[in-house]
Amino acid sequence: MSETTHPASTSVISTGEPGIVVTASPAPAASPLKTSRKSSASMKATAPVSVATPTVPTPTVAPTGGPAAVSGFSVKKMDRGILTLGNDPAFWVSDDNQELLDVVDDLSNTSPQNVLLTGPQGCGKTELSLWFSAKFERPVIIMNCATVRETKDWFGYRDAKDGSIFWHRSDFVRAVEQGNCVVVLDEFNRLHSTLHNSLYPLLDGRRSTFVEELDSIVVVGPRTIFFATANIGFAHTGTHTMDSAIEDRFGYRLNVDFPAVTKETDIIANKTGIDREKARKLATFGQDIRRKSTGLASTLSRPVSTRQLIQSAILMKKFESRGLVGTKALDYTILPGYSKEGGRDSEQAQVLQIMQGIFGA
Repeated sequence: MSETTHPASTSVISTGEPGIVVTASPAPAASPLKTSRKSSASMKATAPVSVATPTVPTPTVAPTGGPAAVSGFSVKKMDRGILTLGNDPAFWVSDDNQELLDVVDDLSNTSPQNVLLTGPQGCGKTELSLWFSAKFERPVIIMNCATVRETKDWFGYRDAKDGSIFWHRSDFVRAVEQGNCVVVLDEFNRLHSTLHNSLYPLLDGRRSTFVEELDSIVVVGPRTIFFATANIGFAHTGTHTMDSAIEDRFGYRLNVDFPAVTKETDIIANKTGIDREKARKLATFGQDIRRKSTGLASTLSRPVSTRQLIQSAILMKKFESRGLVGTKALDYTILPGYSKEGGRDSEQAQVLQIMQGIFGA
């Protein structure tokens, strides 16, 4: 019984923003391991079960040159993987989406709510759930669904030390039970459908499930809101089609899209401090590429995300501060994402043509 099994579900929160990473260690609380009926006899014979709290590393927040932050949202408090965030003044939410989420917050006073966020990569789906948690002053946990490999990973992991067996309660369970919390199931459709099954009782009218390893029933706390984010479409490899059983449990479906040029200009300028005219050109560049990557007559395989434009602005600004040509940054951020095949008709040739039309030769 010396083997340790660790789920990767909440070990690292990567926000997609440059230099912004939040690391959280496994949950500290330990519960006696409830063995199955088939193995209880042999377990008793080999190792006693006791309760103890093992030594765990201290969670850290990587600095970003200012207050500790996740995607621009300042971290006011960190309880392992459960964060309390301050608002990001540079984050933009459409009026329609804001109206719906205000209603969802109100409805959560009656019962927990589930919201499915869909849209292209890099458009701000995860950040929208963080904005919600900051606006309504709710703690939030971000579950990286792509790292969940077994159903038990949701609830914790077991460990053996000095002849004792421990079950480590996950931060996910703590967040679900404590109430008034935002639970973000990030990249939800990267989960295989078999890994949805253990979540069904938490997401439907039952709002509870028995976990044998915990020897207890996990009950969804009051005013809990589940957000699931999903990139849907053939362009997203490694994703799985969500079956009707799981989609049916998300009562509200909200599509998040890229903002208009004027709004995206504001976002790029406010996030990076780059000159507003350069921010406008980047936003226009992004929009022109998106036009050529959508619809039946599309000639480009993928759009450019707001996240990529922000990264481009950061590199452009740094290049210019060193006396380099700022637009050369696009050779390292946007251009490599498109194919060279086809010569003058290649995707890269098309993107270069758009780039030269906006930024000049």
